[in-house]
Amino acid sequence: MSRARFQQLQQESAQSRREAEDQVLAAATQINPADNSLTARQILTTAESIRDHRRDRR
Repeated sequence: MSRARFQQLQQESAQSRREAEDQVLAAATQINPADNSLTARQILTTAESIRDHRRDRR
């Protein structure tokens, strides 16, 4: 695999990851604060982790 192709795949992967993270963050804003289901807790925890990670990269 050429270096250019490898870099292209890395960029595409990073873009896909950002898009998935954005979806999780958007979903977290739609969760009712009273929802204590496992799914809601997982989304909120994941969203918190994403926000922390993005904050740390700055």
